[in-house]
Amino acid sequence: MSKSFRHENIWIPFGRHAPSIPLAKFQQMAKTVMMVLCLAVACMVVADAITCGQVASSLAPCIGYLTKGGAVTPACCGAITGLNNAAKSTPDRQTTCGCLKGVLASNSGINLGNANSLPGKCGLNIPYKLSPSTDCSKIH
Repeated sequence: MSKSFRHENIWIPFGRHAPSIPLAKFQQMAKTVMMVLCLAVACMVVADAITCGQVASSLAPCIGYLTKGGAVTPACCGAITGLNNAAKSTPDRQTTCGCLKGVLASNSGINLGNANSLPGKCGLNIPYKLSPSTDCSKIH
């Protein structure tokens, strides 16, 4: 026995006995499902944003060069290149800049000259100089 569609009810087939759900309740459930899906997608997009933890991890193989100079290791260049490639959007580049400034400010042993020469030694062109006065909001 099948039920017919009526304006105030929607027929949803589950097993032998199909329950009838009021249209208003069905619409509310549909809205809720859509909101949950939108939040899930938004969380996936946000998850791809660069974090200061990633920036600090990328600098870890470079700490010897940043503090003492000398040769830049392939591991350091690989990490810096990976970070540069990950900073695809303006917000990512601005976040990276701010994180780099934070790392410089919290580590007095880092030589600013070495920090600014590092990208070039790895074949990268960074369009700003690292400095405590760098305005990261102007980076695009």
